Amino acid sequence: RQAAETENDHLFNLPMDLFCIVGTDGYFKRVNKAFTEVLGYSSETLLSQPVIDFIHVEDHERTTAELIQLLQGIPSIHFENRYLRLDGQYRWLEWAAFPVGELIYAVARDVTTRKLMEKELRQSESRYRALADENGVGIWQVSRDYKTLYVNQAMCDMLGVVDEQQLLLKSYEPYFTSESLRKIVENRSLRQQGIGSTYEVVLIHTSGRHINAILYGAPILNEEGELQSLMGTFVDITSHKQAMTNLAQEKCFTDSLIDSLPGIFYFFDQQGRFLRWNKSFEEVIGYSAAEIKQLHPLELFQGDDIALIRERIEEVFVDGRSFAEADVLVKSGALIPFYLTGQRVLVDGLPCLVGMGLDLTQHKQALRSWRASEERYQKLVKNALVGIYRSTPAGYFEDVNPALVRMLGYSSAEEVLNLNIASDVYVNPTKRERIQVENEPKGFLAGIQAVWKRQDGEHIIVRIDGRTILNEQGQIIAYEGMVQDITERKEAEEALRNSRAQLAGIIGSAMDAIITIDGQQRIVLFNEAAEKMFRCSAADVLNTPLSQFIPARFHDQHTQNVQVFSHSSDTKRVMGKLRSPYGLRSDGEEFPLEASISSIEVQGQVLHTVVLRDVTEYKRIEKDRERLLAQTQEQARQVRQIIDAVPEGVLLLDNDGRVNLANPLGERYLKQLMADPTAERITQLGDRTLAQLFAAPPHGLWHDIAAPDGRDFQAIARPLEPATAMKGWVMVLYDATREREIQQLVQEKERLAAVGQLASGIAHDFNNILAVITLYTQMILRSEALSVKTYKRLETIEQQTHRAKDLIQQILDFSRQAVIERVSINLGMFIEDLIHLLSRTLPETIQIDFTHEHDDYIIKADPSRMQQIIMNLAFNARDAMEQGGRLSIHLQHLCITAETSPPIAHMKAGNWIRVRVTDSGSGMSAETLARVFEPFFTTKESGKGTGLGLAQVYGIVQQHEGHITVDSTLGEGTTFDLYFPASVIEIDDMLASRDDSLPRGNRQRILIVEDNHAAREALVEALTLLNYQLLETDNGVEALKLLETNSADFDLVLSDVVMPEMGGIALLEAIHEKEIDVPVVLMTGHPLRQDVNDLRKLGLQGWFLKPPDLVELAHFLADLFS
Repeated sequence: RQAAETENDHLFNLPMDLFCIVGTDGYFKRVNKAFTEVLGYSSETLLSQPVIDFIHVEDHERTTAELIQLLQGIPSIHFENRYLRLDGQYRWLEWAAFPVGELIYAVARDVTTRKLMEKELRQSESRYRALADENGVGIWQVSRDYKTLYVNQAMCDMLGVVDEQQLLLKSYEPYFTSESLRKIVENRSLRQQGIGSTYEVVLIHTSGRHINAILYGAPILNEEGELQSLMGTFVDITSHKQAMTNLAQEKCFTDSLIDSLPGIFYFFDQQGRFLRWNKSFEEVIGYSAAEIKQLHPLELFQGDDIALIRERIEEVFVDGRSFAEADVLVKSGALIPFYLTGQRVLVDGLPCLVGMGLDLTQHKQALRSWRASEERYQKLVKNALVGIYRSTPAGYFEDVNPALVRMLGYSSAEEVLNLNIASDVYVNPTKRERIQVENEPKGFLAGIQAVWKRQDGEHIIVRIDGRTILNEQGQIIAYEGMVQDITERKEAEEALRNSRAQLAGIIGSAMDAIITIDGQQRIVLFNEAAEKMFRCSAADVLNTPLSQFIPARFHDQHTQNVQVFSHSSDTKRVMGKLRSPYGLRSDGEEFPLEASISSIEVQGQVLHTVVLRDVTEYKRIEKDRERLLAQTQEQARQVRQIIDAVPEGVLLLDNDGRVNLANPLGERYLKQLMADPTAERITQLGDRTLAQLFAAPPHGLWHDIAAPDGRDFQAIARPLEPATAMKGWVMVLYDATREREIQQLVQEKERLAAVGQLASGIAHDFNNILAVITLYTQMILRSEALSVKTYKRLETIEQQTHRAKDLIQQILDFSRQAVIERVSINLGMFIEDLIHLLSRTLPETIQIDFTHEHDDYIIKADPSRMQQIIMNLAFNARDAMEQGGRLSIHLQHLCITAETSPPIAHMKAGNWIRVRVTDSGSGMSAETLARVFEPFFTTKESGKGTGLGLAQVYGIVQQHEGHITVDSTLGEGTTFDLYFPASVIEIDDMLASRDDSLPRGNRQRILIVEDNHAAREALVEALTLLNYQLLETDNGVEALKLLETNSADFDLVLSDVVMPEMGGIALLEAIHEKEIDVPVVLMTGHPLRQDVNDLRKLGLQGWFLKPPDLVELAHFLADLFS
């Protein structure tokens, strides 16, 4: 209680608003901390005096009336009054109060600041209106529908209106020109957004005269931010506008003249005050007009330029004119080069300076760019990888770059400049003259090839690109161009031509058929061998599909093979690997073949080349070889004996144990089995001596060997036949570790499957018994004449049947017979929710850790089954940690590929999610671990466990195509690893809530087919209670006879699935086959093994599990018949 009161006090004093409780006697019963802080009194002072003592005397009457209403049970909202502070000041409070019994609960907010602002606003508004009337400013207020609400006298005078009543509640439109009304409409959207606007309008005086005015329109909004009215302020600018028009026309001409001047214009007096300037001046220096007026001309310069400009200004005022070139310092700090002029003029008898300036920036930039371009050009020419030249019409080089010097094999440009191009450079001297004659009319050379000679006599092939240089008279004065050494490229092209010729010869002379196809599998190459193989010419089949040479039954497989190969990383597959084993000749004959395929990308297109070999003769020889092999098998008995005995490693030993020969696996096994792998002789392998291995084994053909690292091996040794030249033994070693593990796993699964099958059968029989108990109990519970004691007992029976049903569900889970409804589950969020449940369920001495990477862990699973798994494992961990400990759950993504070793045998490749549950409990012994998933096996005391928990977990995991392993050490804890196939997110419907009403039938006729007498009777009584007509039979054969003769008498067939004579599915198939038009519903204690969609095609309308719940059965049938 004390803790609750403390928390209540904390919550009462937490808000910043004023809280209080007042009694009917007019005294405060309780006030919060904010109340005392705002008024300055202690809580004792406030509680000791009547409330009315703290209220302003002017508010006593209103406050008393409000208290009377509260005492009558009427709440008070937004009531305001003034309270006296300890320092003598008053504070305005806004109240909300509610009567509760004999007390009044109230909360107040200090609104003193708002009240003062409202008062100041009213005074300001009064002053504003008076000021507006005194200064001739018109005020016009209109409503949302643009009807006049208020105008002041100045507005009436402006319009020539005698009485403001002429305007009130009337439209303002007659007093505005159409253009002004258009402006008002254009600004309407701004006003609706609460934004004011200013613009010029033209008003119409009552005399018809137009009045120019400036209108400032301001929206007036209510507390919700909605537009309430519009307030317009008008200033008559008619006279001012006319004067400004005249002045503007005069100034416009002058400004246009000055602004049209090139460059900047400036005009200042002898004291350096700027009197006039153009826009360019203002834009260039970056100062505003007001700032320019405060500037002295010398402030626009720095350094040596200040003295220069001062000297030139003095020259202007003495000599009358001057000029200078200097850098102008602009506001941004940049320096701009200018050519400046100045001339003396007299204004009102006073000397002034007028001048202009031209910006030299572009001129200087152009000069710098030209110099930089020239420098870059020289570097480009010097560093170019191709030769660059300039030559004369007479045949000598005027300029060459280093690349051309190197190309010709000389050490300096001077040597090349002395060469006669025609005789010293061209191998054929007349070639240059022919090039000139052919290309001079065009004015350029493009891709001309010639043979030049180097200084060392070597010939090179060059490509020349150039142009002619003409003088003003159109005469050729020089040639300029580039030269590339293309010797290697020409040699490569020649090699390519030779290679293509050789390839064409190889393809043409090849004995195998070679066919190349494009991406659409059209033939683009068909050699002579292919023509012979398929008995047609290449001309007839080019650009036609390859499928014409493949038997029709292999078309789909062939297309798939080529597509898979196209998208794989392979670039070739060897002979015999493709899966179309037959070809089709043009005359329709099929023949066996072998093929290999390769691909290559040519100009962005992938081409596949197939090499085909007709193996008709090979097949015939192969059959002969098989026949001969059978004849020689007896002769090769000794060889076959060795081959048959080679499962893994093979050793050839002499009689002293020396290894004469060992295959790679044999060498590896020796390292694992020998104590000293470097020893020259073998004396012992594992736990067996060599003598024991040479002797016959005690049982079977193989010796069992235990390796030092715990692996299991088998060995068999045979002496070499006396007829052979060598003496010694052949020994075969086999690593049986994996096989033994798989055998143990298979045996364990078979044992659990057998137990599960037995348990499933028991569950089926129990379901029939529970169906009778459940239906009768639920029918009796709905009887009206039941005593309370009888009703309680029946409820107990129903509850126990539900417990029995849950127990059967556990049996079905571990036997993998249960029905599961899978949806997409994010295990991360799912287990997070379960952790919250476990934290309230498990003892506080157990710490729960849940770790995983920030990712989605999606599987397709039944949520209730997954919850059962986690809860079962958590409760087992709890029982193993009686003194407390740590329960850890960890999620991890796993990707199993064909190259990786899976953590569990037979685990399929793909994406998996591992759930690892670890406890720090007592652990398990090896004997307990071997039976941990066995149904009904438990190590707990009698009455504390059924032995079904872990068996149920095992079954649920198997039903979800998952795997489970367990690792435990006595005294150190236990770890369960659960593996589930990863999935993707899907959206699943939420389960509907249960409706406990009992809808009744409309006397529909139902044929019940059930072999269990008691279950049938219970079902008949239940359906009779639900107002259905029933006819019953105990097998499908009898039911079919009734339907064949009287099918129209039945609205539904309700049949059990498992019956001795014609079960429910067989009955469904017979009804479909005989075309009997009646819907069928199946009942079963097992989930349906057949695909439900297939059964629906036969006429199945639905199915449900035994034992049926009466309410669920009633709704099921009602939905079916509706």
